[in-house]
Amino acid sequence: MRAKKKPAPAMKKTTRQPRKRKTIPISPMHSSAEEYEGDSDPVEEVQQVHSSETEPVAIPAMVITEKPRSSGFHSEEDEDKMIEWLQENRFIYDMESKIYKDKSSKTTAWQTQAENLGFEVRCLLTWYDSVRTRYGKLAARPSGSGAELTDREKWILDNLKFHKPYIHRVKKKTPLKGKITAATDATVDDASSSIVDAESTQDMQ
Repeated sequence: MRAKKKPAPAMKKTTRQPRKRKTIPISPMHSSAEEYEGDSDPVEEVQQVHSSETEPVAIPAMVITEKPRSSGFHSEEDEDKMIEWLQENRFIYDMESKIYKDKSSKTTAWQTQAENLGFEVRCLLTWYDSVRTRYGKLAARPSGSGAELTDREKWILDNLKFHKPYIHRVKKKTPLKGKITAATDATVDDASSSIVDAESTQDMQ
């Protein structure tokens, strides 16, 4: 009698695991990591990305915004306001004013005006010193002399007329060294004259 064949063991059913998605490192060409499916090698994909020709990226031009000037007025309106303010605050330049030497009052006045116009105090002081000095030179110029006045010079002469009575001419002082030299020269001349007179008297005797 033939031996009976043993039944084959039952095959275990296996469930197929889903294929894992592969990722590659972030490259300069990508804003984030890209996920790839399939059997392709991530390294090969990276090489392809870097080897492929890419279109040049247009870099947007930098827009430079102009900063507000810290010195110098933006318009003639600012200068007109300063002229009006100076006329109303005569103690700033009138040496006969009772508060002319009051530094606290002057400082407060300049700071308040600077805040009203939206400028720094040094801007106002620089402007005032400039136009005041320029007006003094123009006012002292003889009529009919020199080149024709520019529009700016005409504006200064016309708008700073109120300042004329308060311009004080300072005489140039002779340096001490010059005074000593002049005195020495005069002494030498006097001494020389005395010697000549003495020699003449002796010859006559």
